Amino acid sequence: MSAKEKTMFNKLVCLFIFSVSLNLVQVCFAERKSTIIRMGNNTVLDGFTITGASDACISGEDVDFSIENCTVLDSDNAGIRAIDGDVSVQWCDIKQNRWYAVYHAGEGFTLRLENCQIRKNQRLGLFCQDSTLICTNSIVSEADLTETGNAGITLFNASSPPLIQNVTCAHNKSVGIWKIGGALPQLQNCIVYHNGGPSLVGFSADDAAWYSCIQDCNSVNENIDTDPEFAYYDPNNMRLSLASPCLDSGNPYLDYQNQLEMDKKDRVYGTAVDRGAYELTCEDVSNTFDWNADGVVNLHEFGRFAAVWRAHDPNDPAILDPQHPDHEYLTDPNSPGYVSEEAMALWHPGYAYNFAATGSSQYAIDVADLAAFVEQAPWLWMACWLTEGEPMQQMMVMGEGMLLGGFEVQTAEPSALEQLGDLVSIVGQLEAIWLDDPNIQQEIDATQWQGFMDALYDNLLEVYLSTQ
Repeated sequence: MSAKEKTMFNKLVCLFIFSVSLNLVQVCFAERKSTIIRMGNNTVLDGFTITGASDACISGEDVDFSIENCTVLDSDNAGIRAIDGDVSVQWCDIKQNRWYAVYHAGEGFTLRLENCQIRKNQRLGLFCQDSTLICTNSIVSEADLTETGNAGITLFNASSPPLIQNVTCAHNKSVGIWKIGGALPQLQNCIVYHNGGPSLVGFSADDAAWYSCIQDCNSVNENIDTDPEFAYYDPNNMRLSLASPCLDSGNPYLDYQNQLEMDKKDRVYGTAVDRGAYELTCEDVSNTFDWNADGVVNLHEFGRFAAVWRAHDPNDPAILDPQHPDHEYLTDPNSPGYVSEEAMALWHPGYAYNFAATGSSQYAIDVADLAAFVEQAPWLWMACWLTEGEPMQQMMVMGEGMLLGGFEVQTAEPSALEQLGDLVSIVGQLEAIWLDDPNIQQEIDATQWQGFMDALYDNLLEVYLSTQ
């Protein structure tokens, strides 16, 4: 074994020990509990992750309660269910529940949501029956993942006019906001766009919306039907780009004191409030190399590139044309240049990874693309919204606090472990690419490559330490 191979082997052994040590601290759930937490009257739940209920993660009936700074996920029914009580939910991430993110019912009662993420729920996002919703500075996305025709926000027979202000309701699989009977809602400074179905059902923006960006609306009440131009077309990141028509164009007559936008910065920056849940306060908001839209160019991007290494376009003329001089070289299984079915299956049109799209590299993800990637990618670039404050997005990416399932407590969220395992695999793939392909060793300077790999290992160590 060469010195370089020994170095790689030792690093991977260390990484394996890291992941094993993390697995040792996990506490296994005995079974899924019907309801994890039942709230008492005038109680507050603050700073937990609640998961794994066969019914509702959090439930309360005939009581008023508050939930703050929590992550609520993976229930077989509702993340939060409240009946006949006034409920406040602030700075919470409610996701991946099989029916509702939040179910609230009761005539004359109010559900207040502030600065919350409602995302990736199988059927419905927010569902209010007979009650009144007041939702501000929040995001509702990817509801109805089962694609059964549900809405991001459903207002069923609202007892008083709901208020939806500075809410981004986008990338839901069907309807954005659905009103079924009851009082007419009021939408202020909202973005309702890029949903799989109609933006609004059961009411019109003409009657209920002001200073909002709503797909297919009329130009009344200062509403606009213009693409909001998010910095990324990604449901996990709906910050605005510098070109967005939603910048500084919200209602100037409302009171925004004591309000924060989703990155925990002042609600108003510039000449007026922005439409939607975020306020743009800086310029370096996105990067074309940030493929997973998390605000950092790091191991995730390397992982995506490694996963499609040697992908080949099945429409390569040399493959399709038997008369092409390279046809036999690419199609003969005994040829050193043979393109396998697996390699063609990895290819997707418009790949961002095909940086050197000329010559022989036009139809392949190969050494020329890797060389261009290493040279061009702004390694460890970080978006300004990450460097300026403590955004809620960091809470979602880096993991949450204590995790309650039944009566168990875990020291780290399972997804963090899975992430670490993925990163170990990514680094291993990149090391193997370098060791196994002499063309790469000739094309890319060894010192430059080693610098990148050292940075990768440092970043991986930081991820591991963050889970301790």
